[in-house]
Amino acid sequence: MSCGAACLTVARMSVDPDYAAHLTSDGDVVDPAAFAAQERAILARTNAFRVRSRGVLHDLGWPSFFGTSPWGALEELEWGTGRRYGVVPLRFGDDRVRARAYDEVLLSTVRSRAPALLYVGDRVLPRHVTLLSAGEQIVLYEPAAGVVVEPRRERFTSRSLALGGWDVPWFALVPR
Repeated sequence: MSCGAACLTVARMSVDPDYAAHLTSDGDVVDPAAFAAQERAILARTNAFRVRSRGVLHDLGWPSFFGTSPWGALEELEWGTGRRYGVVPLRFGDDRVRARAYDEVLLSTVRSRAPALLYVGDRVLPRHVTLLSAGEQIVLYEPAAGVVVEPRRERFTSRSLALGGWDVPWFALVPR
């Protein structure tokens, strides 16, 4: 369906046990139909023609072709987790700048124990969304493959992420 909507669904599941229980059956097994329904609902909210973000109404419909709108994702994260979020730019700068930004993203996620979204793409556009979360260690949910992996700093700083076919980190939505 949508990588961003999938990540937002998992993000909310990670902080809201009742919501997670609604989307699972037989204990911890995710019900595919319920999960897909949530993805569709989230995508409809995040890509609505009129999006309210931080009290400001934006008449900026976001084409589904581009996935989940960043401002819609920010609002959905705040609503779903009950936390404030901010944007950390990652696209520009040299390896050292990206390394500091990577550390900031991970530190924010670990410190708050709240999920963060990482937008990746090519040199021109952000095209894919992944989810960072912290438990005993920090992990990255890659919705394109349906796997959880350990994020690698060197892949991040060298722009060779290979997440959903995309390499360049663009920005992260991190808990504040």
